[in-house]
Amino acid sequence: ADTPIELPAVTVERLGYTFIGWSERQDTTPADTRDIIYVGENYLPTGNEQEKTLYAVWSPRTDMTYTVEHYVEQINNIGQYDLRLTETFNDGKVGDLAYAIAKEGGDFEGFTENSSHSDRVGMAEVKGDGSTVLKLYYIRDKFDLVVKGENATTVGTRVEVPYETEVT
Repeated sequence: ADTPIELPAVTVERLGYTFIGWSERQDTTPADTRDIIYVGENYLPTGNEQEKTLYAVWSPRTDMTYTVEHYVEQINNIGQYDLRLTETFNDGKVGDLAYAIAKEGGDFEGFTENSSHSDRVGMAEVKGDGSTVLKLYYIRDKFDLVVKGENATTVGTRVEVPYETEVT
């Protein structure tokens, strides 16, 4: 008679995944609970093969870290950016998409997100090693400056001035 085997736990790690158990099928998912042989359960091989291949079943973790970096345009170097805020989230699921949400008001008053910036990463797949970084870039809002003299007459020409520019 065949003797059941108690299957061991996995001694290797897969970044961003949790080991669930073993399966005779390579395509078993954590939802296929009837096909999973859990650690500590006895396993009785089926069929007449001398060797049996079992496959590890992994579940993607849902507590993975990803980062969103927010860059604002420099005041004296239009087109150059400085990092203003870094947000770290710990609710990413390996393989799912993470989305960056643009900031408004507060530290981002006077800035508008530049959705066409060449280095912008507004969404990305969450990686198991926690290396996913999203990047948003904000341009300075511009305002029209008109200098008026006595009797509200225009003294100079209308000038477009970036937000936070000191005018003397």
